Amino acid sequence: VSGTIPVGERPAGSQLLRNAREGKFTRLILWKLDRLGRDISVILKTIDELEALGITITSITEPFNTSTPSGRLMFNMLASFADFEHDVIVERSVTGTDYRAREGQWLGGIVPFGYRVVGTKREARLEVSEEILPGTGMTEADVVRLIYGRLAKDRSSCVQIAKELNKMAIPPTYAKDGRLLLRGKRRERTSGIWRPSRIRNLVVNTVYKGVHVYGKRSKKQRELIERQVSAIVTSDMWAKAQKVLKTNMIFSKHNAKHYYLLRGLVTCGVCGLHYCGCCYRDAHGGQKRYYRCSGKTYARGRFEGRCPAKSINAELLENVVLNEVNRVLSEPEAVLERLREEYLRREGECVLDEAQQIALEKDLRDKEAEKQRILDLYRRGSISINDVDGQMDRIYSEEKVLQQALEHTSKKEALDAQLEEGLGAAKEILTEARQLLEENPSQEMVRRILEMFVSEIRVDTTGEGRKKTNEVSMTLVFTPSSLHSSYTDRDSWLLRA
Repeated sequence: VSGTIPVGERPAGSQLLRNAREGKFTRLILWKLDRLGRDISVILKTIDELEALGITITSITEPFNTSTPSGRLMFNMLASFADFEHDVIVERSVTGTDYRAREGQWLGGIVPFGYRVVGTKREARLEVSEEILPGTGMTEADVVRLIYGRLAKDRSSCVQIAKELNKMAIPPTYAKDGRLLLRGKRRERTSGIWRPSRIRNLVVNTVYKGVHVYGKRSKKQRELIERQVSAIVTSDMWAKAQKVLKTNMIFSKHNAKHYYLLRGLVTCGVCGLHYCGCCYRDAHGGQKRYYRCSGKTYARGRFEGRCPAKSINAELLENVVLNEVNRVLSEPEAVLERLREEYLRREGECVLDEAQQIALEKDLRDKEAEKQRILDLYRRGSISINDVDGQMDRIYSEEKVLQQALEHTSKKEALDAQLEEGLGAAKEILTEARQLLEENPSQEMVRRILEMFVSEIRVDTTGEGRKKTNEVSMTLVFTPSSLHSSYTDRDSWLLRA
């Protein structure tokens, strides 16, 4: 039992103190003072309690007498040495384990699902598990790839993924290893099924993109060590999964009793937080849906109190947004024309005309001649080697800038091909989305279309008190530019680049 734990909390230590209070002995004999404790506060507190009960403390290997001032000083020094020795042992141990962790050694702990430990002691390493799970025809690594694929590509929720894995009878870690879970004082078997929380904890773990973090489970504050391991998924897929996970959290319906089509898309222009759905009772006892800034419910954002933003009628806002999206989709040629203008504008910024290219190439040739002149001056003894180094570094830097300018210059023909390809893809997407909206789609399908085209709906509040009004602006995303729309109580929606 660790000597840093108070004596009364150790099994034998609590018996010792109990016997001392009952007067069963008058002298405590130790082999060494650090056997009583490794923490100076633990040692001093125990000795004070025993001496108060009239018990004498004797160390076989350390001469001290606590009844005299010099003996008390010696005792305190020995207690301090015991504490110091413990700290040194801990420091050396941590340094050693940190070194082995950086070398990639597996030092114990819970093996992440999808991995296994190969080798023992200093040769122990974490490797991808390609062993087939009984009755599934899949490896643990395959299951991990399936989870990330469902999130990153299919945008499924953790609930849906958990249901799918349970239906496939894939065992989670505890069920696979036959481990027991500690609940209170008893160890019990888990339900042996996948839960959404298990999916989420697996997805956010960086080990699956090849970065294992050692020390994050430590109860004491210590350095976190990142070491490279074999990745199961690519960094891009891992990042996409995190993004979908965050999006699902923002856009989820949770326990809402009413459906809010624009959940997670509406941003407050006053405090920057998202608008959430809520219901208010009207004069007739019915309920009306509204979108309300989440900063109005408690102190958040840049305000020390509730956000003063005005709530907006949900049905009105949803109709306006849908009408605007329908209008834009019904006029695809106007959108494509704006995209064409944006491409041409960018083309004009990055394409150099023939005269500029000739000038850049001439400047590069001049740099070669300039270097030759510097070398000639050095051969004649006109300048020192230090002068040569300084001048050459400057010339090389200027050459690099000129070369980058030429390398980053795209040819007009290549950009024209990209333009036609991009416009063709955009037209396909616009046409498909318009057809889906015309077929009386489900709410979830409408929601997916909005997520595809609407980047942000921003609600600004103007005026004070009862004169407050809402001004709504919407950003529609089309590669490579965005189209913006705005609406107030007095204006109609206006499309502008």
